[in-house]
Order: sequence, then structure tokens, then C-alpha cells
Amino acid sequence: MCARCRVCLSTEIEEFMALGEQPNTMCLLQEGQKEHLFDLTLSVCRECGLVFIAKPGQREDFYDYVQMPTSKFPAEHIDEEIEEMARLYLDSSSDLILEIASNDGYFLNVLKERGFTNLHGIEPAAEPARQAVESGLTIRNVYFSREEAESFVEEYGRPKLIIARHVLEHIEDLDSFTEGLAVLMDEDSTLFLEVPDFGSVNERGDFSSIWEQHVNYFDVESLGYLLSRFGIKLDTWRTVPFSGGSLITTSRLDHGVCLDKTSNPQRHTARVELAGRMKTRIREVHALLGGLKAQGKRIAGFGAGARCSGFLNFADVAQYIDYIIDEDTRKHGLLMPKSRLGIFSPDQLEKDPVDYCIILPFNSKLMEAKVMRKYQAFVDGGGKFIETWKEEEGGSLTTARVLP
Repeated sequence: MCARCRVCLSTEIEEFMALGEQPNTMCLLQEGQKEHLFDLTLSVCRECGLVFIAKPGQREDFYDYVQMPTSKFPAEHIDEEIEEMARLYLDSSSDLILEIASNDGYFLNVLKERGFTNLHGIEPAAEPARQAVESGLTIRNVYFSREEAESFVEEYGRPKLIIARHVLEHIEDLDSFTEGLAVLMDEDSTLFLEVPDFGSVNERGDFSSIWEQHVNYFDVESLGYLLSRFGIKLDTWRTVPFSGGSLITTSRLDHGVCLDKTSNPQRHTARVELAGRMKTRIREVHALLGGLKAQGKRIAGFGAGARCSGFLNFADVAQYIDYIIDEDTRKHGLLMPKSRLGIFSPDQLEKDPVDYCIILPFNSKLMEAKVMRKYQAFVDGGGKFIETWKEEEGGSLTTARVLP
């Protein structure tokens, strides 16, 4: 059976980038624990330009275990989002609000603190769903689909506001999911979506934005076309500098909308050029760290998150790293996926000194800058930080560089 684009259903698919055998980067390892590796190959649609993983891992491998709670590292723009929702899309504190993929309920609980009372969530991972219920929220511990949408509407009615933040990129069956969104909506509903912005990735060539759990890489054009197939019209969109760039959109039901998916050769050419830039950055990172190691230098990595692990594995540079440090005490004593690098407390920099510490990709450059300021003692003692990506004017990136 031929691979099909999940957005426009075209069979005009070709390989975008092959990243080899990769693990579940969210699953840190115990000593001696085996892990499953799967082929991570990105495809691209010649018709609409969607980049996607045609053959992703099983969703049970990713979501049927303890996920990182949203409340641990909340996005910096959440307050701004909620202010916009309350001002533009909600009329009363009793308006029905549904969040799909509500995690541990952080976002819903912020809404509750603002006085909203009719709050519901859908979350497939058992542990975050349990935590959300313990906080007093009404949560369904299921995967969202058209059938689940019908069940929700039958029990509660159609929400005034439907929130799906950083979930659509994870969905293999986009037709069932998006049809479910349309089932939830009526003329008074607003759909608030947030997804990683592949338009930003395309501008910057940031390969660390690839993640095995993200099986779809949307820009505003591909997202708008997907929604239009199910009678949902994209009304507004903007981007914020979170997790390499996030696209925030609002939409309304409009059965008359039908966007043209006419093939755009320029979009396809841009994708081909992007793959080339990503491969070049991988070679540059490999050359920098490999060169330092060849000089006998010792290098630590700061950060044990999914993007950090992907960066190490995609660029094949874990071999040059002596150990990983992270501030999250739950990760200490565990091993990074695939590379099996040990994860330690930041005081390991004093216990086992290194010459360099590379700040692996975080969800914002602001967080990376805070880390470097916090551990200035490492620099005062003769160490040097390596910045993974340096943002230039206009949003472009330069490859990893040693800071003065």
C-alpha cells in the first residue's frame, strides 16, 4: 500500500531525511534496561509540502507510560494565551471548555484560577490524567477521536472553546481526529490550536526540532488545508518563540470553506533545500565536538530532555560527550536513550571537571541563557559553554559555537 499524505491524501510522497535507528527519547533508561529502536525516516508530500513520519512507532510505546507533566516546565506564553481566550472567545465563567491532551491539567487549572468553572479534559496517558483528576478536574482518560467527540457532545453539549495545544503533531489518524474536532463545534465554538511551526524550522534549518513523537510538521498552509477538508476555517494565526517556534491559531466552523491544494513547486523546493541545510548543520556540529575531543578535551552536556537526546543521536555526537547534567532530580542516576550517557546533578561539573559544557536544545533560548548565567562559576573556574544554536537577526541560526 502506497504511503499517503495525512493532510491532502496525495500519494506523491518522497523521502525528506533518513535519521536512522532511533529510540523513544522521552524514555530514560535504568542500568541494563533494553530499549526498542525504530527507523526514523521523514517523508515529504510533493503536493502540499507536509513533512511527516510515514511509519511512526506505536502510540502505546510513547503515551502509555508516565509523561512529563506540563506543570513541571510550563510554557512562558500561557498567561498571554489565556488572556486572549477570556477576552475574545468566552462570554461567561460557566462557558463549556474542553482541552484535548490536557496532560496533568496545568492549563485547565490556570483557567480555573481565573474563575472558569465548566472545565473538561481528555488525556490518554494514565498518570497525567490521574494527577489532573486529583487536582479536581473532570478528565476522560482516552484517546480523542470522532467517536469520543460524539460521546462528549451527547453527555455535555458542544464546547464554547476547544483547546488542543501541541497535540495535532502527534496524531497519525488526522482524519478521525479532525473530524472529531468538527463534531464538537457549532457556530458559537472557537477552536484554539497550537502546533510546532515548521515554517520557523524551514527558515532556521534546526534539526533538533525533529522528534519521533511528532509525526506531522505543520506550517500555516498545510494546517489550514487540513482543517478546511472538515469544514473548519482558519481565522487567525501567529507565532511565538517556544520550542523552536510555535504556531497559534483560532478557527471556526464554516462548511463552505474549501482551500485549494494545488501543487506548489516552490514549497517543495524549499523542503529539499531545508533537508540539505539540516544535513550541513549535523556535519558542522559533529566536526566541532569531534575536533575538541581529538584535542583531548572533556565535554559535558546540559539537558536530558527529548530535544537534547535527539540532538545527540541525530548528529551522532554522543560519543564525544563524557556525561549529561540536568536539574531535574528524577532523572539523576538514569541513562540517556540510545547513547546511555549517565545523567547527573549539575554539581557533577565540580566533582568531575570538564573543559566544555554544551547547552543542549531547550524549548526557548531564554531558558538556555538562564542556565549559563546560573552556572557562571563553571566559567570562572576555566570552563567554557558551547551554545547549541545562536539566533541571529531575522530568526536564522548559526551552528554550535564556543562562547568566549
